[in-house]
Amino acid sequence: MKWTCCISRIDRIWETYPTLLPRCAFILTDGTTVKKLSGWLPCHHANISYTLEINDNNIQRILDIAKKDKRKDEQVIRSTNTRFKKDKKEHFNQYITLANKAYTSKSLWILSIIYPLWKLKTLDIEDTYNNLLANIMQICDRESRLSLSKLWYDKILSENILKNVERMAGLNIVWAEFNANMDIQCQLRTDTGIKRPPKIRKNVQKYKGLWTTNAEIQRTRIITKTFRPDNVKLQLGSPCPSHIPSDAICLCVHDEDIFRWHCFVEWGTMYSIQNCPLLQNKTIYIGFAHHWGVEQWSMLASKTTGCSFVCIGRLDQYPRGRGQIFRDMYESVKFRHMPVFHQATDNVKMVNTEDVEHFIQEIQQTPIPIQCFSNEPSNWKNINVGRVWYMGKIRTIRTLNGCNTFYEEKCTNPHGKNASVMKIQSYRGLPVPISIYICSEKTTAFHIHVARTFTQHLLYIVNCSTCLFSFEQKAPSRITINPFTS
Repeated sequence: MKWTCCISRIDRIWETYPTLLPRCAFILTDGTTVKKLSGWLPCHHANISYTLEINDNNIQRILDIAKKDKRKDEQVIRSTNTRFKKDKKEHFNQYITLANKAYTSKSLWILSIIYPLWKLKTLDIEDTYNNLLANIMQICDRESRLSLSKLWYDKILSENILKNVERMAGLNIVWAEFNANMDIQCQLRTDTGIKRPPKIRKNVQKYKGLWTTNAEIQRTRIITKTFRPDNVKLQLGSPCPSHIPSDAICLCVHDEDIFRWHCFVEWGTMYSIQNCPLLQNKTIYIGFAHHWGVEQWSMLASKTTGCSFVCIGRLDQYPRGRGQIFRDMYESVKFRHMPVFHQATDNVKMVNTEDVEHFIQEIQQTPIPIQCFSNEPSNWKNINVGRVWYMGKIRTIRTLNGCNTFYEEKCTNPHGKNASVMKIQSYRGLPVPISIYICSEKTTAFHIHVARTFTQHLLYIVNCSTCLFSFEQKAPSRITINPFTS
């Protein structure tokens, strides 16, 4: 919901910051309606008008900022300073100074409609603003450190923000260039090359028969140089204890993948790619290598010197990230590879029912995690088996001794968005004891096979009307520049 309003009063102070005004509970008004909303606003003067995107009682995003009246109105900041100075003395010694500085800070206003608070707290406001003025389209450029990931593939949101910035900063954006760059970036969301030449070829060239960006070519060359047939071995399958030494150094993309690793192998010195130290002359085991995107492979190359690699991954699950480097290694036919154990349940039950929700409720009587899959999750919003998104992870809420907690880990306040029914293509969670696949005419044999690979004990296939037979279980190939072929 969009709403244009001004600050009438600050009711509470939630959190203070050294260089920004605090996050508060605001009393806001549009002259007719009064609302109490929590969030952060860059300036607290009463003559500043905000257009906000709000949800329930929270400020979600700042869409626009303007001076409603040229006369500076300090009533709100002075009353706030008087009421809260005793409780938050350290911050409020400089509150008036910060408030008046924010009132005249064009750079802060503009960055506030681009970045969320958590990002603003990490930025040098003036330096970032000056860098963006040189090329404002950096905010949606995947290769820029100043970009926001939510803008990379959202052309409409990017355009809306850029139009507001263009008006406030007095810029002239070349929209043909913006459209061409966003089109290329969206085409390279999972692929690393495109077959047709782009309309605008700035920073784009043809390489190994495909059109791609200069940054992509640079990454490809780094990967080619670092990961070679003489220092890389492939294990096709799941992490297998009999092939992992007890003193192994193991790398995964995310902490959640480390959790997944321990579902298969209990030992190993574990690192995620973000917190991995510089490694020299070591043998490194790459967990779930098919879930590493080209950016992660490139980052790994910068953190290793003289190392050898054992890459453990699968071809029969959907890859994660951009590209398919593990598959490219295998299909180049240059790397040594060895098939190992592939986790997948063979316990599959076919079920036909007119009341899918009732069937799932019956299965739900068991106290263990259940994950449902469907090609159209939006058709099954009423299904809730306790699976939720929690801090980027999928967890199971269960009741223990009258209190809610997570099945997988301790948590005093388990909550999250319902994740009970998901597309199998987007599932990256832990293996679950029981899975339920709700079929439609779009369901394929490969969808069912991937569900088997994430299931430990039992997979129910509900209302299947398509053929589930397939000679080969392999994910659809992406359009990629293979670093290991000429």
